Amino acid sequence: MKEFLSLSKVEATALVLQWRNHLTERGLKESSIGRKIGSIKALVKFSNDIGCCEWVLTAEALSCTRGVVSYRDTTGLPPDEIKKILSHPDRSTFAG
Repeated sequence: MKEFLSLSKVEATALVLQWRNHLTERGLKESSIGRKIGSIKALVKFSNDIGCCEWVLTAEALSCTRGVVSYRDTTGLPPDEIKKILSHPDRSTFAG
Protein backbone atom coordinates (compact mmCIF):
# COMPACT_ATOMS: atom_id res chain seq x y z
CA MET A 1 0.00 0.00 0.00
CA LYS A 2 2.87 2.33 0.84
CA GLU A 3 4.28 1.79 -2.65
CA PHE A 4 0.91 2.59 -4.24
CA LEU A 5 0.50 5.78 -2.20
CA SER A 6 4.01 6.90 -3.17
CA LEU A 7 3.04 6.93 -6.87
CA SER A 8 2.06 10.16 -8.59
CA LYS A 9 -1.64 10.78 -9.15
CA VAL A 10 -1.26 10.03 -12.88
CA GLU A 11 0.60 6.76 -12.24
CA ALA A 12 -1.90 5.65 -9.59
CA THR A 13 -4.87 6.49 -11.80
CA ALA A 14 -3.32 4.54 -14.69
CA LEU A 15 -2.72 1.54 -12.41
CA VAL A 16 -6.28 1.58 -11.09
CA LEU A 17 -7.67 1.87 -14.63
CA GLN A 18 -5.57 -1.12 -15.74
CA TRP A 19 -6.89 -3.09 -12.78
CA ARG A 20 -10.46 -2.05 -13.60
CA ASN A 21 -9.97 -3.25 -17.20
CA HIS A 22 -8.61 -6.56 -15.87
CA LEU A 23 -11.70 -6.97 -13.67
CA THR A 24 -13.94 -6.16 -16.64
CA GLU A 25 -12.17 -8.79 -18.77
CA ARG A 26 -12.71 -11.32 -15.97
CA GLY A 27 -16.45 -10.68 -16.37
CA LEU A 28 -17.21 -8.98 -13.05
CA LYS A 29 -20.37 -6.91 -12.89
CA GLU A 30 -20.13 -3.12 -12.88
CA SER A 31 -21.49 -2.98 -9.33
CA SER A 32 -18.70 -5.27 -8.08
CA ILE A 33 -16.05 -3.30 -9.94
CA GLY A 34 -17.51 -0.05 -8.62
CA ARG A 35 -17.31 -1.29 -5.01
CA LYS A 36 -13.68 -2.31 -5.44
CA ILE A 37 -12.74 1.01 -7.03
CA GLY A 38 -14.70 2.85 -4.34
CA SER A 39 -12.70 1.09 -1.65
CA ILE A 40 -9.45 2.21 -3.21
CA LYS A 41 -10.74 5.77 -3.55
CA ALA A 42 -11.79 5.78 0.11
CA LEU A 43 -8.39 4.49 1.22
CA VAL A 44 -6.59 7.15 -0.83
CA LYS A 45 -8.93 9.86 0.52
CA PHE A 46 -8.27 8.71 4.09
CA SER A 47 -4.52 8.63 3.41
CA ASN A 48 -4.76 12.15 2.02
CA ASP A 49 -6.74 13.34 5.05
CA ILE A 50 -4.11 12.05 7.50
CA GLY A 51 -1.20 13.36 5.41
CA CYS A 52 0.18 10.09 4.00
CA CYS A 53 -0.67 10.97 0.40
CA GLU A 54 -0.69 14.26 -1.51
CA TRP A 55 -3.43 13.43 -4.03
CA VAL A 56 -6.90 11.86 -4.30
CA LEU A 57 -8.43 9.78 -7.07
CA THR A 58 -11.19 11.67 -8.86
CA ALA A 59 -14.47 10.11 -9.91
CA GLU A 60 -14.17 11.51 -13.43
CA ALA A 61 -10.90 9.70 -14.10
CA LEU A 62 -12.20 6.37 -12.78
CA SER A 63 -15.79 6.43 -13.99
CA CYS A 64 -17.21 3.19 -15.36
CA THR A 65 -19.29 3.63 -18.50
CA ARG A 66 -19.72 0.07 -19.76
CA GLY A 67 -23.29 -1.08 -19.48
CA VAL A 68 -24.63 2.26 -18.30
CA VAL A 69 -28.17 2.92 -19.44
CA SER A 70 -28.70 6.62 -20.04
CA TYR A 71 -32.49 6.49 -19.61
CA ARG A 72 -34.76 4.00 -17.93
CA ASP A 73 -38.52 4.52 -17.88
CA THR A 74 -39.74 4.28 -14.28
CA THR A 75 -43.24 5.71 -14.76
CA GLY A 76 -44.92 2.33 -14.36
CA LEU A 77 -47.92 0.90 -16.11
CA PRO A 78 -50.72 3.05 -17.46
CA PRO A 79 -54.02 2.87 -15.50
CA ASP A 80 -55.79 0.71 -18.11
CA GLU A 81 -53.04 -1.96 -17.88
CA ILE A 82 -53.31 -1.98 -14.08
CA LYS A 83 -57.09 -2.48 -14.35
CA LYS A 84 -56.54 -5.43 -16.72
CA ILE A 85 -54.09 -7.06 -14.32
CA LEU A 86 -56.40 -6.58 -11.34
CA SER A 87 -59.36 -8.04 -13.21
CA HIS A 88 -57.69 -11.46 -13.65
CA PRO A 89 -57.63 -12.81 -10.05
CA ASP A 90 -60.68 -14.75 -8.87
CA ARG A 91 -62.08 -12.38 -6.26
CA SER A 92 -64.52 -14.97 -4.90
CA THR A 93 -61.67 -16.79 -3.11
CA PHE A 94 -59.35 -15.58 -0.37
CA ALA A 95 -56.25 -16.33 -2.49
CA GLY A 96 -57.71 -14.38 -5.39
